[in-house]
Amino acid sequence: MNTYVLREGEHTLIIDTGVSLHTDQLLDELATLLPPSPPPAVLHTRIGEYTTISNTVPIAERFGISTVHSEQDDSPRWVDFRPGHGRDLGAAEALESARIELFVVPDTIAVDPAGARSLEIFHATLRLLPTSWLYDARTRTLFTSDSFTHVLRSEATGPWVVTDEDDDTTLDAMRHHLLSTRYWWLAGARLDEIRASVADVFARYDVETIAPDFGCVLHGRAVVRRHAEMLDAILVEAQAMDPPAMARAAANP
Repeated sequence: MNTYVLREGEHTLIIDTGVSLHTDQLLDELATLLPPSPPPAVLHTRIGEYTTISNTVPIAERFGISTVHSEQDDSPRWVDFRPGHGRDLGAAEALESARIELFVVPDTIAVDPAGARSLEIFHATLRLLPTSWLYDARTRTLFTSDSFTHVLRSEATGPWVVTDEDDDTTLDAMRHHLLSTRYWWLAGARLDEIRASVADVFARYDVETIAPDFGCVLHGRAVVRRHAEMLDAILVEAQAMDPPAMARAAANP
């Protein structure tokens, strides 16, 4: 699971907060990165799934949260899992001191109040839920939420950054990850618009790093290009296959 901290001067923006299993470790790591003040801002690339929101309240309780960047003005209800609280249980108390900064994609999100560093935010077309991708021109990083999550390691020690020197990902492995998990629905779907949209992202932005919510970070232009090309090849293949055939392909990587 990945949580990203972007810093501009003394101002910080946390992108996605991970799951509760990692709360203590995450808070300890954040303590080494966050300045004493002001409190960080938080942005969720998607809301309604635990992988992006579960540690929002623990972060607020330990460090405070100045701003929540969201498409929904009731974000505090979505991120509060304390007993007796939550989305369907009345007042939104979890982030009562935070400002809810609404965005309408496409938009820009400022890391610092002066806007010296801003991120471009837009909806991903390869998605299940209302999901946003972000691009940081300063570091040439594309934050892809639940896409490009296919590179895993056999050991918890990693390494968790893939470079050209150790990128041994195969097309079969990427296909298996996509089609046996949350992107099973690609089989037989009409994917031309999705392919065009993904291709446009990589044509429009100079991407040197792909930063997903979970799995390895993909670093280096050659690595980025290779994985984008593999994704497109899988989308072409998926569109031409019927769902039963795709299920067999996913079951036999």
